[in-house]
Amino acid sequence: MLQQLSSRSVLQKRDLGDIYLNDQISRLPDEVLTLILSFLSLKEAMGTSVLSRRWRHAWTYNPCSFNFSAEKTMYGIMYSGRSHEIEMIRYVRGVNRLLKLHRGNKIDQLRVCFSLNARNHRDVDEWVRLALQKKVKSLELDFFGHSQSNPYIFPSLQELLNSTAWSSSISTTPFTHLKSLSLIHLSVTKEVLHYVLANCCSLEQLCVEGSKQLSDFKVVGPSLKLKYLELHRCEPLQNLEISAPNLVTFVYSGPKEMHPFKDAPLLSDLRLHDQYCYDFIFESHRRLSFMSRLEKLHLTIPPDVVMNSAYFPHEFPKLHNLKQLELAIGLARGYPLICYTSLIKASPSLLRFALKLLYFEPLPAELSPMMVRRGNRQRELTKHSHECLKFIELSGFYGHQPDFDLALHLLEIACVSLESITIDTCKQTLFKNERFASSRKKESKAKERARKLEAKLPPGAELVIL
Repeated sequence: MLQQLSSRSVLQKRDLGDIYLNDQISRLPDEVLTLILSFLSLKEAMGTSVLSRRWRHAWTYNPCSFNFSAEKTMYGIMYSGRSHEIEMIRYVRGVNRLLKLHRGNKIDQLRVCFSLNARNHRDVDEWVRLALQKKVKSLELDFFGHSQSNPYIFPSLQELLNSTAWSSSISTTPFTHLKSLSLIHLSVTKEVLHYVLANCCSLEQLCVEGSKQLSDFKVVGPSLKLKYLELHRCEPLQNLEISAPNLVTFVYSGPKEMHPFKDAPLLSDLRLHDQYCYDFIFESHRRLSFMSRLEKLHLTIPPDVVMNSAYFPHEFPKLHNLKQLELAIGLARGYPLICYTSLIKASPSLLRFALKLLYFEPLPAELSPMMVRRGNRQRELTKHSHECLKFIELSGFYGHQPDFDLALHLLEIACVSLESITIDTCKQTLFKNERFASSRKKESKAKERARKLEAKLPPGAELVIL
């Protein structure tokens, strides 16, 4: 027995020696190893440290993408009673430990996603300075949850420029290499943002959400490379001016009566949320200068706009280039939905129409007689035959009279060109890519109701029920 174990041990050592001798990858130059690691995630790159002594610290010199997203932990805090204080301490320690291990002079991405606030400012300030010092290309800070009452304040311009972590011998500014900047659920001043726009020649994406210090903001400059701009719920914001020659996408939620565009010749993707949709819908004539250029339009329409459906304009300015139209409609009562097809009527080149129904309270199974008359009138006003509409998607379909009538009307409109209509019977939420699980009974009834649409399908069209 001892002889067998001894011979097996010798064989194992010999095999390991052969593996070591044949380990050609570890003999490659550092530059090649760095290139290999660049195709791996941070977790995968760290895992290579156990391969051999040569690999042990190789990942620490790689221009890593540090994605410290803790969304699962936050859901555990919100729904499972886990301690926010304990999880926050663990999270901050984990981020500090990994950033200190990194020995390279470049970071591709730093994403911090957790419920942090002003109490964590020393740690977060250091993370920001370290990322900028290492020429970060994408910086995202998202401090959702408990942060709202005492929000983290992004370092002032003076603090950033005078930072001991930033060497005065470097001629470039801290934001020179930045291509994407997202500051979500924290406060940042207009001085910092204006400096970033003026000095960051590579910036293509900017997102600011929930800042309490932003009263006016100018996105202006003939040399701006900015292609994507997103502004959400910056409550003090009263004045917004946009003159960006390369801007393609604008996402906005905030005060209505805001007319920001001075010059945006390439704007083709517009996404509007909440109250600003009211002004966009009922004062659309004020935006004639850019509406005709739009190729994609998304509107998240709150319930109070839905309640004004009786006054919904049945004639919109023509959206000649619009290819995709997405609506997310907040439903609080049994209001007819057919009025929204006037947007389809105004878009002769439309290929795809997607509608998400967001339920804020249970809808009545049947409409009141007054609402029925209103729906019939809307059907007559929006009746037309669309020659390009190929794809229709309805999410949050319950099979109640408002959404069933809308589905029938859409089939009539797209009778010439329709290729498929997709019905999703799962209850939708306001959050991205999230759905509430409906009860089996309700979902079964909704699917049964959706199947009745099959008899109304145009020739060659497909009905998909999810």
